[in-house]
Amino acid sequence: RAPDTLSIDVWRSCLTPNGTGDALGALQLRQRLDFQRVLHEEFVALEDKMAGAVVDIAKFELLVSQATRFGGLFLLDPDEPKPLEPNTASNMIGSSLEPDDIEGPDGESVIPGLNTYASAIAGPGRYSFEHGTAGGGTLITATTPTDEEASGLLMVQQNALYYARLKEQILSDPRVFRCDVLDAQLRVTEITCSYEEFKATVRRYAEQVRAAAELMGAEAQTARQMIAEDMQSSLRQLLAEVKALRELFNCRFMWRRWELFDLALCNRALPGMLQGAAAWIVIACFSMFLVTAHYKMWRHLLDNRIVGEELERFSKKYGYLSIKR
Repeated sequence: RAPDTLSIDVWRSCLTPNGTGDALGALQLRQRLDFQRVLHEEFVALEDKMAGAVVDIAKFELLVSQATRFGGLFLLDPDEPKPLEPNTASNMIGSSLEPDDIEGPDGESVIPGLNTYASAIAGPGRYSFEHGTAGGGTLITATTPTDEEASGLLMVQQNALYYARLKEQILSDPRVFRCDVLDAQLRVTEITCSYEEFKATVRRYAEQVRAAAELMGAEAQTARQMIAEDMQSSLRQLLAEVKALRELFNCRFMWRRWELFDLALCNRALPGMLQGAAAWIVIACFSMFLVTAHYKMWRHLLDNRIVGEELERFSKKYGYLSIKR
């Protein structure tokens, strides 16, 4: 059977002259009991943060604001752009579905709207969008002007009208977007919707996220209070005992006790035991001698008594045979 390495390490730490006395380290428990220090530090950090807000509601307010402003921001960015008028292409590629120009999310750029796009096709007043705010000229809808009606125009203008009709298709199609609903059982109901409904849905999603953040902030504040006070109070005794165990549990005293035991056993008890054993051996030898001597004496006396009795018996029986002088 292989030796127990933990037992060997404990023996080396506790019962050797140069041992460290770290029984927890020898048992590989010091790191595992380090949770007491970590928990204490986290409780202290939590108390320092009690005054601060758990959730920054301002960020979620910004989310709702951005969702309101840019929830319907769809930019014209085809994978393979058709040729457009070079001088006005910048007002078409990257344009939005809003009627007027709007400020970009970065706060610096300007995103062209439908009115700017219409004026870039063939000049101001020549075309206007059905969902735009600048009237005049040929009205652009989801289906007009058709390719046949625009066949006499330059190719760059035909391409611009093609993209313009796609914009109107998005704005007029009542089922081009998805406005799915998530119920309390986390089941998704698929719902198709129009552009305006989609914008409202994006805003509603953002408001729901804000409401959830507010609720989470309130719950987190309550939980933090409970953790900082109730949980810490319930764990205080345990943490104190673990701290004492980590700091005070040292087995070095066992070596001093072992030294005293070894001194008493080897320098006092064992010599006394040897002396006692030697004395008992001497006593046993004298006892054996005395027993032997007593036996010899007893045997001698016994034999003499028997001989005397025999002689007396023979003298009585054969006394008449004695010679008289």
